[in-house]
Amino acid sequence: MIKIITFILMAIPSIALSNENICERIITDGDYQEYLDDLPPTDFYSAFHVAVGNDGRCSYGWDWWETNRPLELVIQDSFNDCEKYRRKKNIDVKCKPYDINTKIVWNNPDIYKELLSADKSNNLKLFEEIQQSKVEEDINSLDLGMWGLSDTIMAKDPSTFKKIIYIGEKTRKILEARTNRKDNSRRFNFKTLTYVFDAYFENGKIFEMLIYFENEKNKGQVKAESLAKNYAFMLGQMPNVLLQRLDAAHIYADVKGISNAGAHTRVINIHLLGENGYRFGSSIQELFIHELVHASLDKPTRPYKPLNKLRHKNDTSKSIKLNWSHWRKAVKLDKKRYVNNYAKKNFREDLAESFVTWIALRYSKRTSAIDKLLIEKKVPNRMKFFDEQQFDMYPLVLNLD
Repeated sequence: MIKIITFILMAIPSIALSNENICERIITDGDYQEYLDDLPPTDFYSAFHVAVGNDGRCSYGWDWWETNRPLELVIQDSFNDCEKYRRKKNIDVKCKPYDINTKIVWNNPDIYKELLSADKSNNLKLFEEIQQSKVEEDINSLDLGMWGLSDTIMAKDPSTFKKIIYIGEKTRKILEARTNRKDNSRRFNFKTLTYVFDAYFENGKIFEMLIYFENEKNKGQVKAESLAKNYAFMLGQMPNVLLQRLDAAHIYADVKGISNAGAHTRVINIHLLGENGYRFGSSIQELFIHELVHASLDKPTRPYKPLNKLRHKNDTSKSIKLNWSHWRKAVKLDKKRYVNNYAKKNFREDLAESFVTWIALRYSKRTSAIDKLLIEKKVPNRMKFFDEQQFDMYPLVLNLD
């Protein structure tokens, strides 16, 4: 595999040394086909996209992956790579596929469709192999939750976020950072100065965004405002049903800890740095989904009161409560299968992880065909349970592909 990839990386730059000459070298001269023909047999997928502007300027993007990843995702990554450089250069025509799996598809839509059709057949074949070769425990150990489906929602996806307004540096009560304590002692609340913002959303909701810096040297209003906007935008990417009980987001800008939300607090606590220093990266939106299920759909452990009742009524949508007997029935029908090992911890984590899985299955175009088949194999009744709830999922759009 390494030798094959090295060969390609050596070959392509020789004809595409820059974005400026790629159109002439590949599309006009036609030399590119000779390089494709000289490539050795491969066991990976590849995709190459080109943007040809009306002024003659060009850009390109390329991606490859082993065949255990769906071709459609390789094509999407190649397109995204091309589009990134196209936008930087202000080229006025979108990127189009030039070759897929070393076959030129430029202005050949029939060949393009044929390759994608073959890919779907390969996914079905792979699923059949998994069913035949994997024992039950192996199938159940596959991660189809927050970490395994990390591209379900991405930064470029729509958001209902409208604006933030700076309220000031105010004293607020927040929770001590959550960490894995060996003595399981309860975290305490304390009052401290925080940067306070109000975040406004399309559905009329207003959330309070608190930005807390533990270290005085790290503080700054500009930095706090940037964080408030970024996290408010991500909140706006969440479906409305997951914001139904939320009143505030507390952002711990420089404190290591475990991000969390509870069914009684109406607050999501987000740590930019994980307890051991890790960052959430591409799983940040999926983390939000998971935690907001706890905040908005979980069974409350004790009564709660809305925060900032006079200023933030947040009563624009009807609150939906789950039928827990129906949920338990769905879990039972799935014969003790879970989307990942963490979901086995308790019914709350099962609910949160399964909801991430359901969004990936029904609302994301990035979920591979094989992952969709595995989800339907493992937890079909949980997925059916969510289907029947008639949740307000805006701004997400049902994927009918």
